[in-house]
Amino acid sequence: MDNLSRKLGFGLLLPSFAASLQQAMILCVVFLMPFMLLSGRMSPADNMSEVLKYTTMINPLKYAISIKRRVYLESAGIDTLLPDMLAVTTISAVPIPVAA
Repeated sequence: MDNLSRKLGFGLLLPSFAASLQQAMILCVVFLMPFMLLSGRMSPADNMSEVLKYTTMINPLKYAISIKRRVYLESAGIDTLLPDMLAVTTISAVPIPVAA
């Protein structure tokens, strides 16, 4: 449910700033590509510069990938995942009111 609200919030936020459908699609591509590259999935965030490390802190994909990686590889429990889950919840709660 939280993953759905995050995607829905992001999907509503970007088009609210766009004047046309084409502009909304371009905005989505412009934001989604850096989000994917800076999420830590393709290269670890520890190897990034300090500025990019702080930038990834607002990236919801970073936390979602971290949760999935810990569950699949480490069989982590809810107590270990709670900080990342709270971060994802906070990040998903912001775009929906802003888009309205």
